[in-house]
Order: sequence, then C-alpha cells, then structure tokens
Amino acid sequence: MPVPEQGSATLVMSVYAKHRGRSASARNPGPSLKRRTALLSLVAGLAPLGQPAPAYGVPFPRLRGVALGDCLLARSHRPDSDFGVVARGWGANIVRLSVHPGLWRARPSEMIAAIRSAVSAALAEGLSVILDWHVIGWPGGAFERPDPSWGLPGDLYDSDPALASAFWSHMASLYGDRQDVLFELWNEPVDLRRGEDEPSFGADWDRLRPVWISLLGSVRTRASNSVLVSGGSWAADLTGVRQNPIRDDRVGYAWHVYPGTGDGHPERWSVLLDDLDRSAPVFVTEWGFGGGQHHLRGTAGGFGSAFAAGFLEERRLNWTAWCWQPEWDPSLIEADWRTPTPYGEFVLGLLRRKRDC
Repeated sequence: MPVPEQGSATLVMSVYAKHRGRSASARNPGPSLKRRTALLSLVAGLAPLGQPAPAYGVPFPRLRGVALGDCLLARSHRPDSDFGVVARGWGANIVRLSVHPGLWRARPSEMIAAIRSAVSAALAEGLSVILDWHVIGWPGGAFERPDPSWGLPGDLYDSDPALASAFWSHMASLYGDRQDVLFELWNEPVDLRRGEDEPSFGADWDRLRPVWISLLGSVRTRASNSVLVSGGSWAADLTGVRQNPIRDDRVGYAWHVYPGTGDGHPERWSVLLDDLDRSAPVFVTEWGFGGGQHHLRGTAGGFGSAFAAGFLEERRLNWTAWCWQPEWDPSLIEADWRTPTPYGEFVLGLLRRKRDC
C-alpha cells in the first residue's frame, strides 16, 4: 500500500544512540562504533528541503565502500573473512550486497540463507550494509535478459513490482531493527523501449516516483530503515527529483556513474545530478572503470580522477565502488580474491586516504 508522505526531513539522532547501545556486542567494539556512526552521514544530509549543503558539514565519517555482488551468485563458497579484508584491509565502512529477482524467485530458501550469512558477517566486522534489489528494467515493463551461456534464469532481472514488494516486506521483517542496514529499492530503472543511453531529463522521475512510494510502503509498514531510490536511465538520471522529492525522513537517492555516462563529460554528470545533493543525500551505489564493455572503458587518469575529485570528494558523496568480485566487470580484485586490479588500486587509495574523514 502507498506510504503517506511525511514532512521535511530531519537529522535522525536516534541512529547514533541505537548503535551506541549495541557496540559492546560487536567483534571489535571500538572500530564498530566508529564505522556504524557513519550511517549518520546519510541521515545528516537530510536537511529541510530547499536549504543548502551546510547539513553535510557534520563531524562523522562518510559512507564509503565496495559492492560485493549477489549474495548467492557472486559469493558462493566464499568465507566470511572477506568482510574483514574489506573492512580492515581496504578501509571500507559499508558494503553493498545484491539480490537478483530471478534467483529470489527460483531459490528463495538458499537466497535467504545467503543474505543472512553475508549481512551477519558484514555487521560483525562493523560494516554498514546496503541491500540492493538488483533488477535492470522498467517497473512492470521490459527487463534485461541474461546471456543464455550464463546458465541463469531468464527472469534474472525481473522488473515485477509485486515481486519487489514481497521481497522488501520480507527484508523489513528481518532487518527492521537494524539502522545500519539500508535498502536500495531498485537497482537500475531503464525504459528499454527508448534509446538505452538517452536520459529523460525529469520525465522518468515523474513515472517512477509513485512506484517508489508504493514500494516504500512495503518497508514502512514494518521498518524505519534508510531507503535509497533512483532516477531513470540506468540510475544515472536524477533530474526532476529535486523539484518533487519523496517526503520521507529516511529516503536518499542512488546514482550510478560509469565512463560512458553522459558520454564521459563531467559537465553532463553535473546535469544528471542536477544539484540534488544540495538538498538531499545522494549515494553513488555504483561507479567504476576499466571493464571490457564499451561503457566501462576508462582509466584512473581520465574518468577515475575526474569523477572522484569533482563529485565523490568535492561534493562529499557517499559511495560503493563496483565490484569486489574477480569475475564481475569492472572488477576491483584479481582471481586470487586479494590482489587489487589497477582500478582496485585506485579505489583502495581513496578508501585508505579518507578512512578517517
């Protein structure tokens, strides 16, 4: 059911108080408390709409980390120690864990077990978690089909809103008491009937907003977790959101940027961001460079430096880099699951230099 829209967003100090009470149970109490207060960098940016960026100047760490891919598909037979490597070796304070709709439908028991295991291991290392519904497609419309050679369900990226609603209702029941678990409602909305790389400049948001409000209702009936929603064009186009945001104190906005986004021009990235970060929290839940596909082809000296300096750092955006998995492009690590790729070295440098900021 639709969630009633709330008034202007405010700083939610109860998050910090909640984590203070739990810190003693963490594996490493001191670092755990420090990392978990990083969640405040999301909610601290939720200043009353229309006010400029001063709300971002709070003395708490920002959320910065890596995506690890699908809990079942990408992490089969991987040990929990991976999360220690990400937290202590790489300096991340958050991870993004994905769930493909088709796998959720086909293997629900296995997926629930994989989610529980991964989330538990991440939280034990003091990491906050984003749970991502990894759909690629338009709500109720066409969705991406995986390459048949992958041997995966044809509905891997299923864009059925009812399936998404059922999933988020279940996640809310599992993690509704965890303010260090964020919900990313929909990975990449894209209208496949239109040219795939053509932004809508606001038109997509007008169509997506009521869908996100409905899905948000599936969460809010059970939980108050922070929730991330996105614009259209592969989650790259946030135009229109600033003028008509979702009125909920714990809603932020996901943004995806790769070398092919906006034809690789920083000024076009600015157009797509539309200064939304001045009035609401923006979380870059996917970015990266160096993969084999055309839209991923970029370098540290080109795309990486321009995007990191001009957006991640200058605008103090929260982010998770894609992907800490050796077989998923662009990959942060080599086949040994430890050695950083050249792209991984770039991200590792960002995390280590900024871990105390």
